[in-house]
Amino acid sequence: MKTRILTAVVAVLLFVPFCIFSASPVFVFLLFAGIIVTVAIFELLKCTGLHRNVFESLLAYPTGLAAVILTRIVETPEEYFRIMSFVWFAFLFLSLVNATFSKGRVPVTDAAVAALMIVYVSFAMASIVLLRDLSALSEGERVVFGGKIYLLAFLFAWMPDIGGYFFGRFFGKHKLIPDVSPKKTVEGFVGGLFSALVVSVIYGFAIGLGRGDFKGFLVLGVLAILSGAVSVCGDLLASLVKRHYGIKDYGFVFPGHGGVMDRFDSVMAVAPFLYILSSIANSFGLFSDFLTL
Repeated sequence: MKTRILTAVVAVLLFVPFCIFSASPVFVFLLFAGIIVTVAIFELLKCTGLHRNVFESLLAYPTGLAAVILTRIVETPEEYFRIMSFVWFAFLFLSLVNATFSKGRVPVTDAAVAALMIVYVSFAMASIVLLRDLSALSEGERVVFGGKIYLLAFLFAWMPDIGGYFFGRFFGKHKLIPDVSPKKTVEGFVGGLFSALVVSVIYGFAIGLGRGDFKGFLVLGVLAILSGAVSVCGDLLASLVKRHYGIKDYGFVFPGHGGVMDRFDSVMAVAPFLYILSSIANSFGLFSDFLTL
């Protein structure tokens, strides 16, 4: 437990500077996302036994880095996704072609799992940057308000995990899905959603929402509940892959916590979900309370 706490404290202290320098022309945030996606890809390739396959590696790492770097090179999200749809398709196709011509050295199931998970994590880390840069028109000017909401990708991922742990430990009686994660309980799941909801209210006041900003708090509350559920699913998805390959942890980057995939599995589910949901909400003007903060 002491190792886990110490690691968490150090990780937070290292994480803070990346948040401070997360604004657009600065490269520091891209560096953070690039490091995370690179390590995650290595862990996934190692998990599936493909880390020594040169062709797969030559496909995987550039794909992950391109997904992150292009977020701030391409001018619009629409153009970004047009480019990345081609990159991701080419990566998936060539990964399966690699398995096809490997004469059995690369099992097609391993190639498929690795390729899908790499697209998944690359889109996830790109989504954090896209979420940070989310903007809307306000009085004829484009205002970037993503700086007020991108941290929710982390809060709505980690708080349900922390809250679910304590609620499950003290009140847990009914197993959620024991075949995948024996320790998760229904009570812990509900407690995690409640924790995310509480954090959304606290965060709303922290960023400057007032008591009269009902719409802003309602948006945060809805995002908290939905993202909290997605967070748990992301955790279970990563656990399912680990169990399939018979490993306890993806890596050892964070002592007591495992690897990047172990620590960011929920974030990687919440970030794209939150970006997509926020983009939809933004198109309906539901983030108007955030534009003047």
